[in-house]
This record gives sequence, C-alpha cells and structure tokens, in this order.
Amino acid sequence: MFSCSSFVLSPCRTLQVHLGKYDLRVKEDTEQILTIKNVFVHPEYNVRSPSDNDFMLVELQKPAQLNNFVKTIRLATHCPDPGLQCRVSGWGSINSTQSQPTDVLQCADIYTVSQARCLETYP
Repeated sequence: MFSCSSFVLSPCRTLQVHLGKYDLRVKEDTEQILTIKNVFVHPEYNVRSPSDNDFMLVELQKPAQLNNFVKTIRLATHCPDPGLQCRVSGWGSINSTQSQPTDVLQCADIYTVSQARCLETYP
C-alpha cells in the first residue's frame, strides 16, 4: 500500500529509492540510496483496481549520480506496434505459480501485443 499521506505532491521523506541495485539480499557498492522528495501518482490510478495505471513519477531530494550502474532511459512517446520485441526487468514473480518475488534482478525479452488482445487475455 502506498504510504504517503496523499496521492498528489506528497512529501515522502521516509521513502527511499535504491539505484544501481541487483541483489536485494546484500548491500552493493554500486547502490545509491536516495530519499524521495515528492511523488506524482498517475491521475487515473485506481486503488480499487491497483493494476490500472499503476505507475508514478518520483522527485528525488538530490540528483542521482549517473554511471555504469545507474543510467537514464528514454520514455515512450506512443504505444508500440504489436509484435515489437522489448526488454523488461524487475524483481517480480518469474512464473504464475510463484507468489514471492525474486531476490536478484531478472530480465526478459518479450513481444508486445495489441491492447485488444491484452484485454482479451487479461480482462
């Protein structure tokens, strides 16, 4: 559950981001731990259906130091065409029977599908 007091420009001085992180079990020399100053939750986020518009922008108290382990990425300006190969990463479950997230950052190449096909598969 989101722990800031409100969903709009909330001070989040107790929340932190861990940049350059790979293994959640250990402290890493590549890691930068920064405090979040504000969060900007998607205006159409729905707490009753938490997978809808489930993303936010965070403002950090101080800038990250960009290096080989912490880099910026380009944000999409439009939805990709179906069939485009994309790379995703995260610590989430790696199969449908696994309820616990992984400790080590995972990465996979996937192919996009149309919005209609996605809604058909995941109503």
